[in-house]
Amino acid sequence: MIILSCACILFLITRIYISTLSSYSFFHGWNEGEYSLLAKGYFEHSLLIQQSGGSVNWAVPPFYSWVVFAFFKLFGVSDLSARLTSILAALFAVPFVYILAKELYDRDVAVLSSLVFLLTPWVVLLSGRAQTDMLMTAFMVGSISCFVYAYNRKTSFMPFGILFGLALFTKQPSILILVIVVVWVILSGDLVKVSKKLPIPILIGLAPITVYALYHVINGSASGIMELIYGEAVYRTPLFSNYRNTLAGMLVGISPLVILFSFYEVLQNQRFCETRGALLHAVLRNRVPRDRRGLRFRQVCKSGDWKNILVVWLVVYGLFVLARTPQSHEYYILPLSVPFAILSSKGVFSLKKATLSRLNSKKRFGVLIAVLLLASTIPVSYVFLSYTGDLGYTCTEDVISYLSTERGTEVLVLTPNRYERQLCWYSEVRGGSGINIASITNDLSSVSVNDVVNVSEKATLFHTVMELHSINMSKKQCFLDGCGISDSANISENTSAPEVFLAIDDRGGLDAVLDQIGYEKTYSCTYRTALPSVFGSIYTGEESGSEYFEQCLYVYRLK
Repeated sequence: MIILSCACILFLITRIYISTLSSYSFFHGWNEGEYSLLAKGYFEHSLLIQQSGGSVNWAVPPFYSWVVFAFFKLFGVSDLSARLTSILAALFAVPFVYILAKELYDRDVAVLSSLVFLLTPWVVLLSGRAQTDMLMTAFMVGSISCFVYAYNRKTSFMPFGILFGLALFTKQPSILILVIVVVWVILSGDLVKVSKKLPIPILIGLAPITVYALYHVINGSASGIMELIYGEAVYRTPLFSNYRNTLAGMLVGISPLVILFSFYEVLQNQRFCETRGALLHAVLRNRVPRDRRGLRFRQVCKSGDWKNILVVWLVVYGLFVLARTPQSHEYYILPLSVPFAILSSKGVFSLKKATLSRLNSKKRFGVLIAVLLLASTIPVSYVFLSYTGDLGYTCTEDVISYLSTERGTEVLVLTPNRYERQLCWYSEVRGGSGINIASITNDLSSVSVNDVVNVSEKATLFHTVMELHSINMSKKQCFLDGCGISDSANISENTSAPEVFLAIDDRGGLDAVLDQIGYEKTYSCTYRTALPSVFGSIYTGEESGSEYFEQCLYVYRLK
């Protein structure tokens, strides 16, 4: 336990430090900006209204934003306060990983499982992100571990119900907790017995999200509640449309060696179960000595060998992520880090046991395998953090800092939608009320050089007309049809802002087009890595002309 406690303290210090290195970035920094703005909005309105920019967010339940708001109240409004929720959620999950592994196996497996969980690349990455997945995963493993504990020790299922409810109130996929435990209980043959004890804990767990849903239905937002209930399962993406990238994200983000040991344990366990099946047959056929039959029979029927809840978890939740993971949302894999961590840790001890008769240094061999397993995750975590901008990307914050320093009056900043929430966040916490952020389309690659060269004749840059929609008195959002933005003449006619800027990256080549026709680039900020750019297309969806992976933001003055 001393090793595990020291590991948690080291993880806390390291992850807090890493979280201070970067601003909300290009890789799902939109999520971080959105959730931070939702939490900040509670300073101005009811906790039952989860909104930012004047519109209610129906994508997820509000519990995560409530927790972030609590940290804002305690530590002030900042990036670190928002990210602290996920950091502490990862640590909150550790004792439940330990409990689950100990209930299924033993103390040694439990300690190693907790360490593997903390070092799993998806955990390292998402434990420092202001988004819902780490908190949902913590409640998910807490709920399942409490269920197994109550099942094994015949105690109350109430902790299971409460943690299940909190998981569901954080993010909808956690409804699969019920599927996992029900399938496991069916395989265990105790469904009728256990089902009598579950209704009250489950109903108590469902109370928060039920009250939230009823409040909005009564207040005329039934369509929003329907989106909350069915959006993740029905509308988000076509079935199995992203299974290749999801499998790749699972292989890399869980770590190849962790997956290898997990499958070794599953296969080893299957062979062991087949052996026990033969032994059971021998017991029934009177081929085992009478004085050993009771012991042998109990060994054969020991719970957990052929009906492992971890395998059920992998199958049930694994099918969900393969079927419902949208493009570039491979972090949906995160909850699978728990069963993989425990199974791989048990696989280490199974391998050690299988080689005992052939090795003299038994303990040293086991330690060597465990260290190798843990060390295998570190390079992958470094790559994850580098490619996602967590090791020094500050472009979004720097752009707002530049505009707030240089501007002498109110400005309008146009930016692709992928940066809109981040820039809105920093404009509120760094730039003040004079910087208004407006989103434009992400796809600027279809703009031709001829369109830009002939701007003076056509009086329009990308064949689109700007529409300004007033969301509230302090914010203006602009949404543009098609694939581009209006030229400076159209902007002048449609906004009263004395200055208009365009904040873009180098994707799609729009920056080169603007340079060619003479627009003024007033600021640039670049995040560079020492890693090859070829893998960056996984995150950006576009090929890069640079040898090494980098991301940048440029600011152009349009008016």
